[in-house]
Amino acid sequence: MNHLKAIIVISLLGFLISCKESSPTSNNDDPKDATPLMQNGGFESGSLEGWTPTGEAAAVSISNTEARTDTYCAMINGAGGLEQKITGLLPRTK
Repeated sequence: MNHLKAIIVISLLGFLISCKESSPTSNNDDPKDATPLMQNGGFESGSLEGWTPTGEAAAVSISNTEARTDTYCAMINGAGGLEQKITGLLPRTK
């Protein structure tokens, strides 16, 4: 009986070792070479291109005087907001 248990354990180990762990796939190994999926993420077009105002749309504006970095920023006052639908995301990618 112990001989049979040893064979089963060895068989299971062989199966587990032969199975490759699935790894994430990506067209680009280096993230800096990837195509951005977010459009106009830093508002550097000077517009709300790619963004949809929500809530009080009049409360959202683009400014070139208040930006922390670069040239432009979005300013949201009151109950306004911005959203962007991002498509093309694949599970388990870098």
